[in-house]
Amino acid sequence: MYKIEKKSFGVQLTFEGFVHPEEMAEYKKEFRLILDLLPERFGILSDLRNMKPLPPESQQILSANPEWTSGRVIRSATILNSSLVKLQSKRLATEWKQGETKRYIDAAQHPNWEELAINWIENGVEIE
Repeated sequence: MYKIEKKSFGVQLTFEGFVHPEEMAEYKKEFRLILDLLPERFGILSDLRNMKPLPPESQQILSANPEWTSGRVIRSATILNSSLVKLQSKRLATEWKQGETKRYIDAAQHPNWEELAINWIENGVEIE
C-alpha cells in the first residue's frame, strides 16, 4: 500500500507492507503526475515505518527515473522502524546521489518524528 499527499513543504509518501512490482509501477505513474504540481524546489517526507523490505523487482522500478527529482529536492526525511528497510533506503539514496540532503529518523527513538522531519525539511534543523 502506498499513499502520496501534497503538503506545504512538498510531498509526503507513505508505504506499508509489501510493495509488489505492480503497485510500485502504479506509484511511479502517480508520483510523476504529482511532480508536475509541485514547485521547482520541494521537500519529501517518506514514512516507511510499516513497510517491509522491497523485493528486487520493486527496487528496480523505484530506481528508474531518479532524474525526475534531481536538483529539485531541498531536503528529505525518511521515517523508519526497520534496520533492513533503513539499509535498503540508504543504498537507494546513495545511488540517487541524495545522501547529503536526506535524514533518517528512527520512530521508536523519536515519538515526535513528524515534527523533527518537517523541521529538517523546512528549516534545515539537524536531527539529533
